Amino acid sequence: MSTQAEIASVLETAVQACAACRHELNDLEVTAWLAAIESFGPAPTTKFLLNWVSTNSRKAPTVADLRKALDPTFVEDERVGLERLFL
Repeated sequence: MSTQAEIASVLETAVQACAACRHELNDLEVTAWLAAIESFGPAPTTKFLLNWVSTNSRKAPTVADLRKALDPTFVEDERVGLERLFL
């Protein structure tokens, strides 16, 4: 089980990763990141963020990027949702 201190530390990493790309998280984004960290766990989320930063991406990481990286069903769910929308 993750402690609040671990979650807060990973959230700060996400905030810093976004700030490096000149993006300031709004309240909704912070809430989404907190939920994602709790869902995926601090270690996998931290690994994702460190990998993201190491790619020198100019785009700030999003929770959707995290889900695509850590949840293989996410892309499939997204595709199915789009198919339903257009059918």
